[in-house]
Amino acid sequence: MVFRGGEGALQVLPPLVDVIPEARLNLVIFYLKQDDIREAYNLIKDLEPSVPSEYNLKGVVNAAMGQETGSVRIGIDLCRGIASARLERSRLRQGQGDRGHEKVRDF
Repeated sequence: MVFRGGEGALQVLPPLVDVIPEARLNLVIFYLKQDDIREAYNLIKDLEPSVPSEYNLKGVVNAAMGQETGSVRIGIDLCRGIASARLERSRLRQGQGDRGHEKVRDF
């Protein structure tokens, strides 16, 4: 986070949440550092992760929320999703994608 100790995070990040994707993630991290799990969860619950860092953060938030509510299943499932995404990407790079798709080439 670009703020020292989170100073100014609540003034700067909320207006940027729907404009800059990283603002949402940084605000989630801010709330986690403040032990405000519910606010972090509310910000990330509707996010559809597309990169490993989003899967990781959503998994951490869901696991933390699960600890508060007594159910960590969603966090565990999201963390498994990271492994599956990495495996699929690796298979595609090696030319072993589903249904014999061509090998992905790096240009």
